[in-house]
Amino acid sequence: MLAKMKAPEGCTSCSWDGKVFEVDEEGLVTVPVLAATSLMFHGFILAEFEPTEEDISAQEAKAIADAEEAEANRAKEEADAEEKKLRDVELQPAILEAEGKVERAKEALFNEKDPDNMTAIAADLEREKSALAALING
Repeated sequence: MLAKMKAPEGCTSCSWDGKVFEVDEEGLVTVPVLAATSLMFHGFILAEFEPTEEDISAQEAKAIADAEEAEANRAKEEADAEEKKLRDVELQPAILEAEGKVERAKEALFNEKDPDNMTAIAADLEREKSALAALING
């Protein structure tokens, strides 16, 4: 990345890391951003940053990678949704059967008067509810 700096009055050039940088007619000089801190100690004032071709290439590469990742995530979400639809269709008969068993167990529990039988029916109901939850949650 490059930094544009305002040079002190009367300055025509500066050097950093063995390289000479010329000050333009407006009193500005463009230097590597790493030079900016050093030059500030000599009266230069930071004016603006300019991305280099390398910076722009890196930004473009990141944008492309981000777009590709987003597309891959979207495709995976679509595939997952389609897989869930197919699984739901395949499981629908089993889910309906399990729901029917749960309803019949509830009805039997409601109609039962014998406490021993109520305990057994309640246990059956819990097993059927667990089986139904397992089917639904995959």
